Amino acid sequence: MKRRIFLAAGSAALASRAIAAPGNGKRRVGIIGHTGRGNYGHGLDTVWLQIPEAQIVAVADAHEAGRAGALKRLKCEKGFADYRKMLVEVKPEFVSVCPRHPDQHCEMALAAIEAEIGRASGRERG
Repeated sequence: MKRRIFLAAGSAALASRAIAAPGNGKRRVGIIGHTGRGNYGHGLDTVWLQIPEAQIVAVADAHEAGRAGALKRLKCEKGFADYRKMLVEVKPEFVSVCPRHPDQHCEMALAAIEAEIGRASGRERG
């Protein structure tokens, strides 16, 4: 099995258990990528398409053509050039930080924490 497939399958299995929404609602997911600076790595964006309880509600990518491609690939309509703006406006419950290279991960993850992702809906986990 290829490492990429293993990571995507493992991530999907873990995420599907963690995100079971009460009732018929779907969990709102925001995707952060950066085409040209790591692009999207290891299927961390597309894995959400395999989780029935999740819905990708927004994509952030500073690169216009990359953002357009991600929106199409992820079957999503709402795109942002600035991930901080996406976090504030859309308030996803989960955020997938997807650039392959880790040079931006810390800044992106901290922005999601500061935006209180996961608390926006009142569905805090203990």
